Amino acid sequence: MRKKAFSPLSWGLALAILVLGLSPVHALEPDYLCAEKDKNTHFFVRHRWYKKEFPLKVYLPLPAAQIPLKDREMPVEAVLTAMQSWHNAWPFIRFQLVATPKEASIEVLWHEQHFYKGQGRWGDAYFPEPIKDHKGKIVRHWSKINLALMAHPGSAAFAQQPVPLNFQEIRDLAIHELGHALGLIHSDDGNDVMGGGNHFLVTVLNKRNISARDVATLKRLYGIPIKSNKPVCLHK
Repeated sequence: MRKKAFSPLSWGLALAILVLGLSPVHALEPDYLCAEKDKNTHFFVRHRWYKKEFPLKVYLPLPAAQIPLKDREMPVEAVLTAMQSWHNAWPFIRFQLVATPKEASIEVLWHEQHFYKGQGRWGDAYFPEPIKDHKGKIVRHWSKINLALMAHPGSAAFAQQPVPLNFQEIRDLAIHELGHALGLIHSDDGNDVMGGGNHFLVTVLNKRNISARDVATLKRLYGIPIKSNKPVCLHK
C-alpha cells in the first residue's frame, strides 16, 4: 500500500518502521525463491499456473454499494494498474477480465475492512491452488485475492477510525497480492514488492515498483520443469 501524499496512515507506517527498525544490510541472492525454508520443489510446481492458463481470467467487480466510498471506480483502476505493472515487468504475465466469478481463474473480493482469524489486514491472496480431475491429475488452478478499502483501526499510529486507502496504496497492495496469486512467496528484502512484514511497509512508504529480483524469482519459478525431482532449494 502506498500514498500519493503523507496521509495519517502514512505517518503511522513511518513511525512503525522507526520503532521496529530496519533489517541489517546483507548480501542478497539474485532471487528469493528459497527465502522461505518450508517451501520445496513439490510446492513450487503445484502452486503456479500452467502456461496454457494464460492469460489469467480475472473477475474484478466494483466494490459493493454499501461500502462508503466517494469513488467506486478508483479501486478497480488501481488493480488494473497493478495488473499492467506485472505485464510490463514480464510480458509472459497476462490477464483478461471476465464478467462472472464462474469464468474466473482469479477472483478479487473487496472488503470495507479485512480480518482473518480476528486480525486486521489490508489484504491477502491464495497461491495458485490446484484443481484435480477424477484421476487426481492437476488440470488447472484457482486463486482469490482479498483487498481492504479501509485500513482497520490500530494499523496506523493515528488511526482510531478506519482510514480509507488511496489509489497508490490500493495499487501497491494489489501488486503485492497479485504476486502471491502468481505463486510468489515473500521476499527477504524491502526493495522488492513481495517483501513481507516490515519489508512491505518499507516498500509502501518508498512507492517502490516491481524489482529485478521480483521478476527473476518469477522467471525461476516458472522455469522449474514440471516433473523435476531435483531440489530447487538447498536449505542449511
